[in-house]
Amino acid sequence: MIYIFVWGNVAAKAYALLVPALAFLFVCNPLIGPIIASKITMAPSYWRVFWILQMEITIAYALTSAVLRFANRKSVELLAVLVSCVIFVVYGEFMFSKNNAMIKAENTERLPSEVLVFGKYIEESAVEDAVLIGGETFATTMRQEYCDIGLVYSRNQYLLDVYTYRGKTEEATQRQELFDYVAYDSLDRSRDSIRESLKSLNVTHIAVRSEWVGQIEFFGECGYVPVMTSGDYTLLQNR
Repeated sequence: MIYIFVWGNVAAKAYALLVPALAFLFVCNPLIGPIIASKITMAPSYWRVFWILQMEITIAYALTSAVLRFANRKSVELLAVLVSCVIFVVYGEFMFSKNNAMIKAENTERLPSEVLVFGKYIEESAVEDAVLIGGETFATTMRQEYCDIGLVYSRNQYLLDVYTYRGKTEEATQRQELFDYVAYDSLDRSRDSIRESLKSLNVTHIAVRSEWVGQIEFFGECGYVPVMTSGDYTLLQNR
């Protein structure tokens, strides 16, 4: 920060100094912070506002700029750029990891093939207000390519942010239980509750593992029929 303040250009100073200053004045301070936590982010998720402070970019810029300023050797410059790239990778590892259900892509879109195939079908079928429930393969990826398709479940943190922390605990539990059944074939309540959840959440499509024949048969009793398969999954659509 000190280096950027003394030697950084106007753009670098605006990004590394002005943005954090504004964040402190209007977001990350003891006076306004509690208001934002209670009205916007909700208290348990307030920590996310610190994403505004992009420290990895600031560190990488300062490192590279300092080397370019004081070193003339090409090899040293390349080393500085390489170290900066490593900084980005290290920070990215915290988000893009198996712990967050991230998997290696098999296509240029960097999405599971089942997501692309099922998403395209749902989009082209022109089902009004389509809502999908699927396992982890579909939870965090469908919206990246097909943002008009509603998801019953995307991430547990989103259930907390959107429902639990806002007094909608019952709906959060309902969505979580439906996801657990579809994703893991785990059923803590009766199948009647699953039927009720499918109806109340207006689920139009279900992506299930093709090997789970019993589950597919049950969803058939609920009015969902197989329309296509891709990889290890079968897509069911409400009649």
